[in-house]
Amino acid sequence: MIDADATSVLDACDREQRMSAGKRPTLLVYRIVCTDQDALHWPEEDMGNLRVALNALMRLFRL
Repeated sequence: MIDADATSVLDACDREQRMSAGKRPTLLVYRIVCTDQDALHWPEEDMGNLRVALNALMRLFRL
């Protein structure tokens, strides 16, 4: 259930940020969580989209 909820939240972020110049929030979360990429030099647009996704996950998990 939690996986489906997280996926739904991230899908909503992708839809909300579809006009953003940066990469999709879901892809950015994947790059951080699953592939452990360094985001230090990511463009500002990508950092903003990552922030949107992480904030949505925090709300979901009530952190």
